[in-house]
Amino acid sequence: MRRHRLSIAALFALAALMAIVWVARQPRGEPSPAPSTGGERVAEAMKPRSDRAVAPRPGVSTGFLRGQVLDADGLPAQGSEVRVLAGEQRLASAFSGADGGFTLGPLEPGEYSLVASAGRGASARGRSALASERLGPIPLAPGEDLGGLILHLLPGGSLAGVVRDAATDEAIEGAALELSGLGAKSDRVGAFRIDGLTPGALRLRVSAPGYEVRELPLTLGAELVTGLEIRLSRGTQIRGRVVDGAGRPLAAALVVVPYRLQAGVRRPAGASGADGSFAITGPAGMFWVEAQSAQGDAGRSELLDVAAGGERDGVEIRLEEAAAFQGNVIDAAGELVVGASVQVTAGDRLLGSGTTGADGRFAIPRIPSGRVQVVALQGEARGRVGPLEVREGEAVELTIQLGGETLRGHALEAGGRGIEGASVAIWPEGGPRSLATVVVTGAGGAFEASGLPGGPLRIEAHFDSLLGERRGVFAREGEVQLVLSGGALVGLVLLEGRPAADFVISASPLEAGQGGGRSQGFLASDGRFRLPLAPGDYEVRASAAGAPVTAARAKVPERGESTELVLELLPGGVIEGRILDAETEAPLEGARVSLRRSGTFAFAQAEDAPGAPQGLSAADGSFRLIGAPSGRMPLFAFKPGYRPIRPVAVEVRPDQPAWVEVRLSPDGRDAAAEEAYGGIGLTLGSSSDGAVIAAEVIGAGPAFAAGIRRGDRILEVDGLALEGERLLSLAVQRIRGPVGTPVTIGLRRGDTDFRVVVVRAELRY
Repeated sequence: MRRHRLSIAALFALAALMAIVWVARQPRGEPSPAPSTGGERVAEAMKPRSDRAVAPRPGVSTGFLRGQVLDADGLPAQGSEVRVLAGEQRLASAFSGADGGFTLGPLEPGEYSLVASAGRGASARGRSALASERLGPIPLAPGEDLGGLILHLLPGGSLAGVVRDAATDEAIEGAALELSGLGAKSDRVGAFRIDGLTPGALRLRVSAPGYEVRELPLTLGAELVTGLEIRLSRGTQIRGRVVDGAGRPLAAALVVVPYRLQAGVRRPAGASGADGSFAITGPAGMFWVEAQSAQGDAGRSELLDVAAGGERDGVEIRLEEAAAFQGNVIDAAGELVVGASVQVTAGDRLLGSGTTGADGRFAIPRIPSGRVQVVALQGEARGRVGPLEVREGEAVELTIQLGGETLRGHALEAGGRGIEGASVAIWPEGGPRSLATVVVTGAGGAFEASGLPGGPLRIEAHFDSLLGERRGVFAREGEVQLVLSGGALVGLVLLEGRPAADFVISASPLEAGQGGGRSQGFLASDGRFRLPLAPGDYEVRASAAGAPVTAARAKVPERGESTELVLELLPGGVIEGRILDAETEAPLEGARVSLRRSGTFAFAQAEDAPGAPQGLSAADGSFRLIGAPSGRMPLFAFKPGYRPIRPVAVEVRPDQPAWVEVRLSPDGRDAAAEEAYGGIGLTLGSSSDGAVIAAEVIGAGPAFAAGIRRGDRILEVDGLALEGERLLSLAVQRIRGPVGTPVTIGLRRGDTDFRVVVVRAELRY
């Protein structure tokens, strides 16, 4: 049994090789909308095929989903396409029969959503294609045959726009767009149109050969939305092979995992052939390529760091022997539990599941090595072990104890009145949401949840349009008051005086303890956005490709929408240059260049986090940053194996690119020995009086999401006060820890002390 350790994210569905299409560049102009992919054409194009359907893993007990599609009059809707989704991924589809009935399966245990659509109406007015509301999440137990699912068809939405190259603004032909299980391809002028879309909050996936994949949220009604402009950035070309432990070539599915401060981004990339070879498109920056065979063995490449448009050959992925879990589940009193469900998860992804038998034991085979959690559920009781670092081929023996803590509280409106009938979900910080205990509030908004594990808890509640959240709550500290509100930040983003179509909004609370920050990307032809937030005052930042960040302040009410905020973006300047070896004058490939010190995290920011431009140098040492603010800017450069330098001052002008050469000196260390650790996306500093402060909070990172702001004073970590000498190094030491574990931080903002719980993520420096 090998003991070599690799950090592997877990199982993923066997993906097919993506077809290579020609990317044609066309001059900018008004596009003619591509033919609709609605109705029967979509149904034919998206029928489940052997290269699209996700096959159940061997040995997994599968189930079925059955139901009926009805039209607006409540009559059976024959010939409607019903799609089963896991998140936004389309797994399979079926067509309703004469009675509107459908059957989907076999499906592995998990949570799914269903949507249905039908062709264009026969009305002379050319009604939009029909679509159902999304039904789900629907939990499917092992071996369950779940029926009685009803989908009602109503007028659906349509989406039309154009896909362009982010750097050249030229049209991209053949870009694939996927939304709610439907798809389309852009035509020769980059135009596309998708009909029959489910109204509501959706997530659009856009990909094209040679470009990075983008996933964008948008809200759609039962109307045609036109004028969208989606920009894709050049990706990287990765070639290599997949082998087993003995070096024999293997066919396997491939997934790209971009490095992010927040985990969860996984993008199917293709598959290796029978000879083990593969050629895929990856993102720019840091990422891994994962591979998994049909038998469940998995492996991960080394961490790749490639500039946009760059190539990497000779990448080898060795598949490891899968691990296995076994053990027992006990209750709070230490007695064996029969019939408990046990799940192995990585983040919110289910890797495998089992059930305890009459002897209280469970067995779950074929789990890839890496960082996982094991959770047990029976009734309302929950238990968790992890995160654990599982080694290749390891046989893991566990005892999972169901929790014995009880949390009581009230769900209240902002005015203090209790809310009866609110749904409250409670689960451990850092644990998967599948571990949540869900209760409904009674008279006066009171709720009680028992069987909870110890440690900090996360709470989410909703009632109609009201939402509420608390993080870092401890059951032992007494009753919790959870305030639900229905406020939202609304506004308009302009780019050179015209509505921006593709932009990011970030809101950070100004008041101490008000709540966490939130960032979201928007795709909106009219430049408008709506971001639900807890009531209070916020700093709001907007950004778009090629434009520096702009900021303003706004107040979100307890109910309804804020006063419309108008944020105007102006084109930024361009910085070009080269990174050279100070001793040899040779160009340096893969050096990180940024206008912020935190750029040393290189592409750690999520796509929905506004930030300063950053990039990697190419093989000839060249780099190009677009969207830089005008004026004198500090430029940071970093490369493993070289000494960091003081920032280089660059004068940025909007009318012409700035040029700079940066020379880095070798430091004698192994260039591959890049430090990785568990942190929260926070750069610490010292105030004039010696206190530890948050010097910089990285957008969309754990600290930002928890509500920490630049300038907050750090008072204590996990209940231990920062006292004595060398406070800064002491704070760093205490905040760092195992990835996936929570850390409680006491802070002071102005005259107010408050506390947040932050879950550590993997950081690289």
